[in-house]
Amino acid sequence: MSREIIIAPLLDNDGALVAPAAPEQLQLSTGPYAKSVGAVLCSKLVIASTLFNAAGCVSACTLVFWLLFGVLSQGPYPWYSPNLVGVVVGSSLIACPALCMALAPAGMPEALQNGWFFCLRVEDCPPWLLYAFPYLQANRCTRIGLGRHLLLGVQLSVLFIPVALAIAAYFFPTMETWTLIWFNLVYNLILVFVAVPFGLLGFAMEHNLSRVQATMSMHPSPCERLAHRILGCLRLLC
Repeated sequence: MSREIIIAPLLDNDGALVAPAAPEQLQLSTGPYAKSVGAVLCSKLVIASTLFNAAGCVSACTLVFWLLFGVLSQGPYPWYSPNLVGVVVGSSLIACPALCMALAPAGMPEALQNGWFFCLRVEDCPPWLLYAFPYLQANRCTRIGLGRHLLLGVQLSVLFIPVALAIAAYFFPTMETWTLIWFNLVYNLILVFVAVPFGLLGFAMEHNLSRVQATMSMHPSPCERLAHRILGCLRLLC
């Protein structure tokens, strides 16, 4: 499928059209622009990041939940126990959106150069989408990484928490140890497949991606570049 880079016409202060610069003089600091939200959500970086985080979720959550609910405590657990409610609320509200997106910017410069990720202008988003997902808008709160992730987490919580607790109360009023572990694991896995694509969509917005580009180091040494980028990812949260 062919991809196009959209370059807006240049106008002077009187509204007259200005001749575009030669192709070799054009520099896009935030990389190629997407025509639609779907182009970003179907990009290679989004797909690869989602699968990578899903694999990490399965391995890490299985180990952590086994230690918490199989070793440090023992079942059976009622559906309203903190062992279930705490995971359901904490995972959707902040843990999944923030943890999955914490180091996401580290590979974005190369992804943009290779056409694996795209920049998206606010004006290219449907108006209803900006109202439905306020974290995509350009304002002081959404430019802060942690604030943007928290806004996404609140929206995930409104949708996922009541559904998860209703399923647990109706189908699993009392859970044995491994039932609780699997329930929490599946819940977090479903969250990953929603939080990662929409979290990366927030990064793709032009006002956020320009900050990523300005923060990510391009040091010639791979080791130093990686160290600087990890620190840069932490700065983007603030």
